[in-house]
Amino acid sequence: RAFNRSNINRRNMIINTHKKGFTLVEMVVSMGIFSIVMVVAMGGFLKITEVNKRAQNVKNAVNNVNFTLEAISRELRTGKNYTLNGPGQITFLAGVNSSGVDQYYSYKISQNASGRGSIQKGIGTTASVPSNVFADATASNVDIKTLRFALTSDDYDRITIQVGGEAGSIDRLKTTFDVQTTVSQRLRD
Repeated sequence: RAFNRSNINRRNMIINTHKKGFTLVEMVVSMGIFSIVMVVAMGGFLKITEVNKRAQNVKNAVNNVNFTLEAISRELRTGKNYTLNGPGQITFLAGVNSSGVDQYYSYKISQNASGRGSIQKGIGTTASVPSNVFADATASNVDIKTLRFALTSDDYDRITIQVGGEAGSIDRLKTTFDVQTTVSQRLRD
């Protein structure tokens, strides 16, 4: 055969019927499916973030309430001459201050002007602790709704403390809690 340039071109010429890449319709469908998956995933992520914030608020509030209850329990355990001034307030002789004067502690529930409740502690030198010496013992993100003291006197005094309220500062993230503990008086020598 004779060398013919047109024969070579025809033989080497390959018609490609397979197109490379995606069509516009395929791209639109894939982007739509991707968008739907991302919206669902983002909703789940936002819910997890909200639940995490709520759990942190509850943890911080419960830690604060536990710390306050531990402080009250420690002081009640070593105190004496307990007086209940209604179910939400207790006053007791905590000891003697550095000047040799009796030191009385009082705990009560109080609400501020915005309606947030807190446990307040007052310190005085008589069993009637003045109302102007009380200060908040609980954090601002804790709203105390109930505080009850119950005194049982058998051979020794026992005080049951019940605290209930809400934790959190955002309405939809608030969580309610109820905590109770019982303290027994240490007998003094």
